[in-house]
Amino acid sequence: MLILVQLIGLITIVIGLFALLFPEVARAWVAWWQPGDRLRLGGLLKAIAGVVLFVGAAGTRWPRPVSVLGGLMVAGGLAGALLPPRLLRGGLQWWRQRPALLLRAWGALTTAVGALILQAAR
Repeated sequence: MLILVQLIGLITIVIGLFALLFPEVARAWVAWWQPGDRLRLGGLLKAIAGVVLFVGAAGTRWPRPVSVLGGLMVAGGLAGALLPPRLLRGGLQWWRQRPALLLRAWGALTTAVGALILQAAR
């Protein structure tokens, strides 16, 4: 399970770095999730990653922060899978319209969270 937690941390770092270094790529990535059932797929993947963090937290160096992150990911993932797509598309559209500086800041925060997960799972 620890390897899966590390993998989630690494994926989170990569996503964060893309947003930090290439905000236009991050903007295109957000747009990719809008059509069809991709929103529900994204929610499901996020919920699964959250369950892995929540269950795997006990084997990490910092179980409480990792389990809290896992719980937040499960909640966000379930919201993404269950909320009406029109509400979710509005949120994605909002993100696409934000300035590059905000996307970079969000990327920095995402990278830091991924690093925390990865460090906790070492």
